[in-house]
Amino acid sequence: MQLFKPSKELRIGAFNSPPIIILEEGEAPKGLMVDYLEAVAEEENWRITWVPDSWNGLLERVKIGDIDLLPFVAFKEERTQFIDYSSENFMTGWGQVYASQKDTFQSVMDLENKEVAVLKNEIHGLAFVELCETFGVNCNIKEVINFDIAFRLLQDNKVDGVVAGNWVGHDYLERFDIAPTSIIYNPKKTLFGVPKGTNSELIKTIDAYVINWRNDKSSAYYSAHKKWLDTHNSSNLPSWITSVILLFLGLFFASIFISYLLRQQVKKQTATLKRQSEQTRQIIDLIPHFIYAANDKDEIFLINKYATEFCGVNSQDYETLPKKHLLKNHQVSAALFGGDQALLNEGSQSYQSEIKTRSATGEETYFNLIKVPFVSSSTDSNSVVGVAVDVTASKQYEKQIEHMSYHDPLTQLPNRILLNDRLKQSLALSVRQGYSGAILLIDLDDFKTFNHKHGVKLGDQLLKKIADRISGLIKVGDTLARLSSDTFVVQLNELSIKPHEAHDTAFKVANKVQEVIGAPININGSSLYISASIGVVIYPFDGKNVINLIPRAEAAMLQAKLNENDSIIRFTSDMETAVFHKHLINNELQNAINNHEFELFYQPQFSHEGISPIGFEVLIRWTNNKHGIIYPNDFIPAAEENNLIISIGYWVIEQAFKDFQKLQATSLKDVFLGINLSVVQIKDPKLVPLIKKLLKQYKISAESIEFEITETVIFEDIDDSIKTLNEIKKLGCKISIDDFGTGYSSLSYLNQLPLDKLKIDRSFIKDIEKDKSSQAIVKTIVNMAKDLGLTVLAEGIEEEAQLEYLRSIDCQYYQGYHFNKAISFKEMLATYDTHALPKSIKTVDINKSV
Repeated sequence: MQLFKPSKELRIGAFNSPPIIILEEGEAPKGLMVDYLEAVAEEENWRITWVPDSWNGLLERVKIGDIDLLPFVAFKEERTQFIDYSSENFMTGWGQVYASQKDTFQSVMDLENKEVAVLKNEIHGLAFVELCETFGVNCNIKEVINFDIAFRLLQDNKVDGVVAGNWVGHDYLERFDIAPTSIIYNPKKTLFGVPKGTNSELIKTIDAYVINWRNDKSSAYYSAHKKWLDTHNSSNLPSWITSVILLFLGLFFASIFISYLLRQQVKKQTATLKRQSEQTRQIIDLIPHFIYAANDKDEIFLINKYATEFCGVNSQDYETLPKKHLLKNHQVSAALFGGDQALLNEGSQSYQSEIKTRSATGEETYFNLIKVPFVSSSTDSNSVVGVAVDVTASKQYEKQIEHMSYHDPLTQLPNRILLNDRLKQSLALSVRQGYSGAILLIDLDDFKTFNHKHGVKLGDQLLKKIADRISGLIKVGDTLARLSSDTFVVQLNELSIKPHEAHDTAFKVANKVQEVIGAPININGSSLYISASIGVVIYPFDGKNVINLIPRAEAAMLQAKLNENDSIIRFTSDMETAVFHKHLINNELQNAINNHEFELFYQPQFSHEGISPIGFEVLIRWTNNKHGIIYPNDFIPAAEENNLIISIGYWVIEQAFKDFQKLQATSLKDVFLGINLSVVQIKDPKLVPLIKKLLKQYKISAESIEFEITETVIFEDIDDSIKTLNEIKKLGCKISIDDFGTGYSSLSYLNQLPLDKLKIDRSFIKDIEKDKSSQAIVKTIVNMAKDLGLTVLAEGIEEEAQLEYLRSIDCQYYQGYHFNKAISFKEMLATYDTHALPKSIKTVDINKSV
């Protein structure tokens, strides 16, 4: 091949990194890389001088040109200032943490305050430091000059772990009593480097041998790998026998036929290279990404099929495609080619960005664009290769999920979460700068009666029109949010530094809100009327804590509803008791526990495979002597405030287990139970031990229990929540997210949670057969769940049309009044303890074709 011929000798840096390079005192370097490069040197007639040094010392030698080649080096952006890298990957490695046999570190979180040895300026050591910083873990880093020192420190228990590449660690595992951990990160290509601006032909030669020998199983590339990485190959022939065999083979092949054989080999190699070139071209055309290569004359000499179709050109019309011709046909593609010349001129190693552009057919497309400079063998000049990966679909997913997290699905207004975020910022600003802010909590009067009279669909239209009217009143920077079915909040910023002026401004806005709500609302040709009561809070005067502002505005609103003369009232201190009286008082809840006033109800869940229930969601009801049946939404907040939620929650779990034990003697023995957990339970350290104890006590299979949590429960304390859920998962129980889509719904967090199921909130199901927005959201959730390996259940199904649509998009599980309401345990047995449902129960044939 002989692409590069050094004038005298080739100085190659060597640092001790067995089995790749092994340096032993008084002996010549050996190892996989040594064998490989000496094989290349023999082919190229190079004379190699090995330059042993520490890794840090070799980096300094590269900077001053004291060595010609640095092998076994990973790419790092900062090093491009003094290193030119090869293009081809010699072998792929990754960083790994090694520890003593007694330590079982599972993740970087386990290394908090642990001492870890890393090789100074080594790529995996640097990446490990970044990993610790990213996760906020306090790793005590001990820098050493070589791996021998690092692993001896570990062997002597002077450090808790060592960071090394997997190939290096592979060798030390055989020599020390240590073990690899599951902390694996930073996959990197292994490259060759030369001093910046020198030896470009040397790099081309190295790359050519990597390409050719990697495709030849009999090459020195594979023999070196087999010799040094195959731990099972431990037997070696004596050196004198090997020498005799080699001499014999050399004499045998040094025959009269050698010339003929060489000519045949050249012919075969030429045909192989041509075939490989054609295959490479076909493979590039099959890749569904934008790929091109351009030279320093602004000519594109390589472009794949995806790219030509995207730009609306035919690459077969050009031997080289001038960019100006391409841009003339497709000007918007300029973003894909911008900066090529600058990249070549500046000599940067790589460039990466995310861009938005349009295809020749006008489709908006997002690309993750990566460019690297190189010297092309076809043009023999500086060139740039670019790869643009289409990330449009993931961008759309991210936007939809993010919007769902912070907005009300009906009106698209900010929800409670987004309102709280903005309220925190505004309150902090008002305290710091002296400006007042205000909250107007708007509750529609008798909206439940309106819905009952006119129907839910007309009520939804009314809510949308009211949202539009109020939006037209508020200025930029203020917020209109929807908290619940008939409750809106207007949040006003920077009203005045004078309290009375802030009060007047807030009431002016409140009066305008009442005017636009009270004006006739025309829907389907009918004029409809509704009124509203408004509670006003001026902060920071009426409250300096975000937690108190909304409840105090609610208390003022409730007072406004009771006041015949004034439907706009500002919060006063004497209303404080009303904030707590909206919940049941502590002694009534305590009495409920003591008097056994709680009862469990069960709502069935179905799959598309049959009409018998596959499981039941466990729901709690409270029958009180004064108030009758009280639902969880009314008493759970009070229980949380009064620290009774733990005892109530654990009563629910144990009673559900007792009922489930009874089911084992019925035809329902194979169903599962879904039990809700509150945020307080998730934080309680006694939760997991209790579940473990009850599973054993009642002899229940853990996989028959599914614990349901809401997104707000998880994200109140994400780290502790993930830890607790993982512990529950280890017991064998399943985990599902209830009311999915109304909270945070972050992809990055969902991927960390040990989830089995997503339960789509009923608000998205209500009008799904007609509402395009709800359809888009539910489709997104179903598709996302498939990608994450999760099952999906739709809640709140009340009509056959809803069920048919959900079946059409492959939603797997269903729950709602269309099948049955929540019923007592006795009713559950009477209704479902049979292989066929009674005719008196309204059911649907899930298997009916759509």
